[in-house]
Amino acid sequence: MRRSCGGRGGTIKSDVYSFGLVLMELLTKKKPASSVADKSGEPINIIPYFISSVKDKSLSGVINFEAASEDENKQVEMLAKIAVKCLDQSSRKSPTMSEVA
Repeated sequence: MRRSCGGRGGTIKSDVYSFGLVLMELLTKKKPASSVADKSGEPINIIPYFISSVKDKSLSGVINFEAASEDENKQVEMLAKIAVKCLDQSSRKSPTMSEVA
């Protein structure tokens, strides 16, 4: 968990991280504490798996695209990229809420 998330009250950066978690949960239909099987079949937390899937452009492993049109797929990919930016553990790299809006 990010340092800025601990303790009482939140920070703008923790709000951005939380927004990324919500986006990821909506896209994957999995809670942030969930595990999935990686390519070798080993269980891995959904957050790093989601991030690597987005970066590797292999979202079909975590998101069901069966009933989606090409335009919907592009929108989902865009939202997934925003989620990854929000989940970035480096405080200097994570965007502000106005940047992701």
